[in-house]
Amino acid sequence: MPAAVAEGVVAADVAYNLVSCKSTSTTWCPSLTRIDIIIPVYRGAAETRACIDSVLASSNTHPAEVVVINDASPEPAIVEYLNALVDSGRITLLQNEANRGFVASVNSGMSLHSDRDVVLLNSDTEVADGWLDRLVACASVRTDAASISPFSNNATLCSYPRIGDPNLLPSNMNLGSLDRVFTAVNAGKIVEVPTTVGFCMFLRRDVLKEIGLFDEAAFDRGYGEENDWCLRATEKGHAHLLCADTFVFHHGEVSFAHSASSAKSRAQSIIDERYPRYGEQIREWFDDDPARPLRRSVDIARLASSPLPNLLFITHGWGGGTEQHVLDLIELVDGRANVLVMKPRSPHSLSIDWVTGFANREEFVAYFEVPDDHEAMLRFLSGIGIARVHLHHFHGHVPEVLNLAEQLGVPLDVTLHDYFPLTPRYHLEYGGALPVGNVENRWDWSLDQWRSRMRTLLASASRVISPSRDLADRVVTYYPEIRFDVWPHPERVEPTEVFPAKILLLGGLTKDKGQEVARACAQDARSRELPLFFRVLGHTEDPLPTYPKVPLTVSGSYRSTDLDILIALERADA
Repeated sequence: MPAAVAEGVVAADVAYNLVSCKSTSTTWCPSLTRIDIIIPVYRGAAETRACIDSVLASSNTHPAEVVVINDASPEPAIVEYLNALVDSGRITLLQNEANRGFVASVNSGMSLHSDRDVVLLNSDTEVADGWLDRLVACASVRTDAASISPFSNNATLCSYPRIGDPNLLPSNMNLGSLDRVFTAVNAGKIVEVPTTVGFCMFLRRDVLKEIGLFDEAAFDRGYGEENDWCLRATEKGHAHLLCADTFVFHHGEVSFAHSASSAKSRAQSIIDERYPRYGEQIREWFDDDPARPLRRSVDIARLASSPLPNLLFITHGWGGGTEQHVLDLIELVDGRANVLVMKPRSPHSLSIDWVTGFANREEFVAYFEVPDDHEAMLRFLSGIGIARVHLHHFHGHVPEVLNLAEQLGVPLDVTLHDYFPLTPRYHLEYGGALPVGNVENRWDWSLDQWRSRMRTLLASASRVISPSRDLADRVVTYYPEIRFDVWPHPERVEPTEVFPAKILLLGGLTKDKGQEVARACAQDARSRELPLFFRVLGHTEDPLPTYPKVPLTVSGSYRSTDLDILIALERADA
């Protein structure tokens, strides 16, 4: 990884079997006795089974004991599953006779063996092979480490791909394949965090002895207890680490789904009162984002190793119809290709964003100065393996962008969104005439130079796509040797099960002739979400609220001789 990318990241040369840990006195070593993996359980039978099954199935060299606390689960399937595991000797089970809450359950688990380090694991997580060994290795990097958390899809400051957001797994990856990418590109790397996250949290036993367990009296049912513990440890001079080479899946809030909001609010109030600077510290950490290089290394590795083709779309930064078409194409190919979108950011810079469909969002974006960084950009695009370049527009770009496909050695598609092959103005004059004379443009090319370069560009393309026959016919007049594919832009039709019935109200509506009845009906349809739409064919005495405030529109006055055809055009249901 380039030095600039690795800024703020610590790489540790620590063997996962901890041989190096045993042979040095300068590095703190995690306990080489068993580690307790503590899993409190209450609701969510399917998630609980998936969690514990993944822990029991994962291979690790470090010895561990799985300690499950059944917090008086109301779900018979959970009880039956846990009892079967106990009978087979695969877990240690602690039973709460009554529901005590998450914090009390965790504390009872951490109190079971006073000489062991512990890993707290939510019952809606899933782990992959080697996860425990890597957490233990990360714990040995810093002598002052108190707690360690891995990356996850849903873990606030440890989240991937988007920090702070709940994410889905990438559509073409599972937990195991994504975790292997983290292991490969971030091996032994850690970054300090203001607090670890309780979904998966390694805690050192000597720090537990020093500062105590979680504050059960203050945090009761859960949320905030791990932040409080971390901040107490920080006050004693300890640090907290993000283990960058490990990824653990987390559903999120399975046991606390109904009470999560109130519990979070209460916990936040306690934290704010006890640690007035904590909120500012968290904001500063998110602003600085020292974990960004760790996420970026995974992004790049995913793109480079993806079984899906990587497509590069080049477009302008104006928005409008071109941008909408690009977004429509991205949605259409979602799950079948990775799409990177190149846009100008300023006259001398551009960005390349990894944009996916709406099921998940990527965070990756790369910035390049142009034309100075052109060679570096080529190395980046070649490194991840661009399969095809699709040029939608180059307004705002530098001329070098026209050569990208050739320089990458990949096919080029060109979609015409306007008349740029004919004129740097991108549009025709009124009546369809071409602009007269040379046209000023950023590239300072004469019109002849412009046409010559556009002819070369179109001739080099595998496909030149026109959304209409009219546009193709106008452009082919000047470039008769170019073959055009006429492909209308795809139209997105939102699926709906219920089409609203259209109610047509005829004639001028006054207060005496039903105006207020029409208003009341439209407002009632909106408030009850009824599948009705009202259309006044005529005028109203007073202005009425109309769509989108309520499902009603007003046509305005009409000639009585036109009434029959106007009614026919409305195609009303009643």
